[in-house]
Amino acid sequence: MKKFIKYLILFSIPVLVFLVSVELYCRTQTTFAIKKNYVEKNLGTIETLILGSSHSQNGINPEFLKTKSCNLAFGGQPIAIDYFLLEKYMAKMKNLKTVLLEVSPHRFYNELNPNEWNGHVYSNLYDIDYKVEEYSVKNYSFALADVNYFSTIFVANLNPKIPKPKLNKFGFMINDFQDRFSKLKNDSLKIQNSFKMNNKFNNQENFETNTVFLNKIIEKCQQNSVKIILMGTPLYRTYSTKIPLKIKKQHQDLISKIIHKFGIQYYDFSNSKRFNLKDFKNDNHLNPNGAKKFTIIIDSIVNNPIPLAL
Repeated sequence: MKKFIKYLILFSIPVLVFLVSVELYCRTQTTFAIKKNYVEKNLGTIETLILGSSHSQNGINPEFLKTKSCNLAFGGQPIAIDYFLLEKYMAKMKNLKTVLLEVSPHRFYNELNPNEWNGHVYSNLYDIDYKVEEYSVKNYSFALADVNYFSTIFVANLNPKIPKPKLNKFGFMINDFQDRFSKLKNDSLKIQNSFKMNNKFNNQENFETNTVFLNKIIEKCQQNSVKIILMGTPLYRTYSTKIPLKIKKQHQDLISKIIHKFGIQYYDFSNSKRFNLKDFKNDNHLNPNGAKKFTIIIDSIVNNPIPLAL
């Protein structure tokens, strides 16, 4: 029995060391951690806050905004989480003047699942326990939120043969060019013929929930004299043409009601002619060059919000 316990301890030590290493890396080097650290170190001076999904996460680089900015958009982030992030930080952002909120159609169908790792990351980093297992060790650990996912990120960072992500101080990946389009050598015909729509637009309950939180975000901004601008991010034609027509109509009807109700601005770049194939890394995400182009346009809206050609 003693020998078994000894072997168990010897076996456990390297596992624990590995998990602790993964935890430390994820808490300091990932985009999640860098964004969290940046926003909390600069709460009193941030003037522009960006909220949204991976479309905004990949599409807006605060480096090219003239105002002091922070991008808290994340992949798959529902509008409900946007609200809780705003609620957490708005009172402390004494200089906040503008909130840029992505309202692309897919966002209204995004939701967290109690078993998804990203929900636990929000709980871990931001104390947002929305739609996660209430009592779970995953709420307090990156490594345990999804061992495979975060271990893979950590191991890849150790591998000298794998290109490393380069993140600026805002948590934006400046070398994020390798994706579907690069693998297809930017061949528009191959891109067209191989596209598959991954987003699902089939949960009306999620649509209603996110609509409620959209209203709450706008109301909160207006109550605090913070300007809110709604935006649709650039999409490549393979993606934009495959969004179901009934979804487009439902989305358009909602946005029309919102801007009429609150008197706010909405800029839709989803079909903008300003962006071409080389600005995208895949069908619905800009690459860093496209992000620079888009961010400069967004900057002109923030600083001089007049009607412009999309």
